[in-house]
Amino acid sequence: MCDIADARAPTLVLIDGSALQGGESALAGAITMLQQSAWRDAPIVILDDSGADLIRGFAAGYAARIRLDSSPEAIAQLIEKMMHTAV
Repeated sequence: MCDIADARAPTLVLIDGSALQGGESALAGAITMLQQSAWRDAPIVILDDSGADLIRGFAAGYAARIRLDSSPEAIAQLIEKMMHTAV
């Protein structure tokens, strides 16, 4: 976890959803915290575990969601797309 009190906002925020304790509610809390910080304009990408149902849970406020077991190329393409969208 980075210090979101830092005044410099990142270009992109990646959240490892599988590392959060508490499922969708913990994810929603993390996104809310980011939206209330200097990082509010950075697009958020959620990296989920391999068993995640990407359709089931939906914490509002993120730009994209992808499984960690996706190919490295697919993850890289998504990150690249989000980086271009953010600019």
